[in-house]
Amino acid sequence: MTKQQQIIRRLLEQSETHPTAEELYWEAKKEMPNISMGTVYRNLGQMAEEGSIVRLHFPGQPDHYDKTIHPHDHAICVKCGAISDVELSSLKSMIEDTLSVDILSYELNIQCVCNACQSKAS
Repeated sequence: MTKQQQIIRRLLEQSETHPTAEELYWEAKKEMPNISMGTVYRNLGQMAEEGSIVRLHFPGQPDHYDKTIHPHDHAICVKCGAISDVELSSLKSMIEDTLSVDILSYELNIQCVCNACQSKAS
C-alpha cells in the first residue's frame, strides 16, 4: 500500500462523516502537500472497486465515501446535507415477503431534516 493510499484510508476511517473526495483531498494535503486531487480520486475509485469502501451517489451532490461496507441505508438532511447511517435490518425481509422475491441489493436514501437543523428552527 502506498503512502498516499495509507493516508486516504486512515482519513476515511477516522472520519465521523461521509466525506467527499475533495474533503479528503484537503485533509490529505495537510500531511502530504504534494498529493494531487487525481491521486485521491484514483485511490478512492480503486478502494470502492475492491469493496473496501462504498461510493455513495446522491442527486445534485458530489460522490461521498463510506467506510462502513456492510449493507445499510442513509438519511440525508435536506437543510445541512449531513449524511447518517441507518440500520433497518428487517426492511429487506419485509420487501422480500411483500414482493415474493429474493433481493440481491437495494439502496434507501431517506430525505429528512436532522435533529440539529430541527433544533435551530425551534
